[in-house]
Amino acid sequence: MTEGYMLANCETASIIARRIGLPSGVGTGLLDTFEWWNGDGGPKQVRGEQISHVARLVNVAGYAVFFDRVGGHDAAAKAIAQRSGGYLDPAIAADFRAAHDSCWNRPMRAICPTVFSPLSAHRTPLCSPG
Repeated sequence: MTEGYMLANCETASIIARRIGLPSGVGTGLLDTFEWWNGDGGPKQVRGEQISHVARLVNVAGYAVFFDRVGGHDAAAKAIAQRSGGYLDPAIAADFRAAHDSCWNRPMRAICPTVFSPLSAHRTPLCSPG
């Protein structure tokens, strides 16, 4: 995927989010969809906390869902750990690993609202007990 394609994809998604009235944090997160924590992503080549909090949460959640479906809970935990500090925000990855047992004992649909609910820069737990 070329940088131009990634940028066009992100910008289009962000524009659509704004037009349908989603919070501004959603549009900002969509602009950072392909960015990596270590700066090796694209298309903007931003790194670390320059990447929106929403995008960093969604990246961890996306890997968790994908690897859980492909290989189960342990595969998801391993994938998050391997990508921590590279593709993924290490603090959010650590929060995920810390919450691993309580989160994965519930259906994914019960976890997603707690992961996707924070649309501001404050830190919110990835999983709540229950």
